[in-house]
Amino acid sequence: MAYSGGPLIVAAIDFGTTYSGYAFSTYNDFERDPLNISTCSWPNAYGQSPKNSTSVLFDDEGNFHSFGYPAEKKYAQLALVGNHKKWKFFKRFKMELYRTQKLNRHLTITDDNGNKMSAMDVIAAVIRYLKEHAKKTCFAAVTNLEESDILWVLTVPAIWSDDAKQFMREAAKKAGIQRERLLIVLESEVASIYEKQNALQKSGDGSLQRLPPGTRYLVLDAGGGTVDISIQEVQENDKLKSISCACGGDWGGTKVDEAFFGFLAEIIGKPALQDFISCHNLEFLELSQDLEMKKRGVEYKESDSSVFFTIPYSMNECCKKFNDGRTIANVIESSDEFNTRVSVVAGNKLKVDDALAKSWFRGSVTRITEQLEEIIRNPNMKGIKAILMVGGFSESELLKEAIVNITQVKENQIDIIRPKDASLAVLKGAVMYGHKPIIQSRILRYTYGVDTTVLYKEGVHKRSKQYKTKSGEVRCKDIFDIHAVKGNTVVIGEPQKKMTYEISEADSTGMDFPVFRSTESDPLYVTDPSCERIGTLSVEMPDISRGLNRSVELKITFWDTELKVTAIDPESKESFEAAIDCLE
Repeated sequence: MAYSGGPLIVAAIDFGTTYSGYAFSTYNDFERDPLNISTCSWPNAYGQSPKNSTSVLFDDEGNFHSFGYPAEKKYAQLALVGNHKKWKFFKRFKMELYRTQKLNRHLTITDDNGNKMSAMDVIAAVIRYLKEHAKKTCFAAVTNLEESDILWVLTVPAIWSDDAKQFMREAAKKAGIQRERLLIVLESEVASIYEKQNALQKSGDGSLQRLPPGTRYLVLDAGGGTVDISIQEVQENDKLKSISCACGGDWGGTKVDEAFFGFLAEIIGKPALQDFISCHNLEFLELSQDLEMKKRGVEYKESDSSVFFTIPYSMNECCKKFNDGRTIANVIESSDEFNTRVSVVAGNKLKVDDALAKSWFRGSVTRITEQLEEIIRNPNMKGIKAILMVGGFSESELLKEAIVNITQVKENQIDIIRPKDASLAVLKGAVMYGHKPIIQSRILRYTYGVDTTVLYKEGVHKRSKQYKTKSGEVRCKDIFDIHAVKGNTVVIGEPQKKMTYEISEADSTGMDFPVFRSTESDPLYVTDPSCERIGTLSVEMPDISRGLNRSVELKITFWDTELKVTAIDPESKESFEAAIDCLE
């Protein structure tokens, strides 16, 4: 279907650590009401949810079987009869892209049974499933729709590396989304776009009004795996300007889960817990879902209340198996550490003291609030008027109250804003960004440049870097030639300064530029400790008739969330886009 306006449909995929989903809107819907965005309703143990569990199941031959809650249910059924060992079940695997220091296309991930699969294949299977599901819904909503009418938007954490973003782009391509029909966006940025539409400043009646130009606000995107923190400033032209580098870490809601199951291991023992998880997968998943609901209600303030969990029958049996026949109640009663804070009531209810339940949050909440306090105290960050909380973990009352506690002292008085659909802000904001990109500029987290050579200068360069070319020139290798400096503001889509490079060997048929980034503002050598190679830029120069009288001009541009490089032949003025390969 031909269309003269923007994309006919924008469909966003939020591939999360714990939950994933999609949303979409048509061009006409967006023009009438930008907030008129459709989401999917997924079934789960508690009814319906706008997101599905990020779980994927492959059969014993490695073929995709199912995604989300159906995958969890099928795997649990297989486990009941002992037929699950050769099947491959992956859950919460997105964090591998954050934790892996240097990604490559051949990265493998391992499921609970020790089965390995290509991370690219697993992630592509999830994106493909969500894409096909979304496409089917879009086709039902719009007549005569063609797949080329859909612009896809894929969200990634702002703190992810360049290679992780490229990994997701290639996984999306493998899932059937072409490069020209895909935008990669930063989760915290698009979340702020969604809330800005409402927008961000409370009025007397409790509604939200638009923040005036010049207002700064902090976006806290707390998901299941990572927490992203960034600061935006509202511009006169209704666009947004990033005024700080995104920061954060793996402090999301799954840290609470880890602490909870660590607590259970202390009570019944690691062997019993592992036996329960491995052999009674359905009950384990039900307990995990119960925890997901309960942890939202744990509050920051002191309370005499308790948190209750239903003890699965199979977990009690596993406890007896590894604890000389003693039940969970028996083990707790004999424990000096837990018998005053934990008990079993009504036969199968685990009653947990409020203070103990709060302790499961301590690690992640402490890291988040410490980071926020550091930002608020920074004199360069003055003028922050609000903190926007988005992401699934932002629905935690304890986290919100902890943030209120550090921001409502006299010298701060920062508004805390958490939309009712905090977990969907990223997804809906991504749809809006696809229709109308309003991020104007960003602050660079790194200094970017290429590895090149220059004429050697005695007293300036290290002698160990000296070498001689075939023509007899004495040059210095490993020079970090800077194209963009850490901390500087770059305008999206605006090329950085043009740099010219001359070929060093008369018979060379091309030039390779290893691309580096550095945590320092002015690195001299690419071998400095602060430098990291992120990829290689290759420029072909097959015509060697001009010998050494050949050069190439390079311009780096920051588009959306990725680097693009334009190479220009000064003689012919011919230009082409040269891709930086950040993966091995």
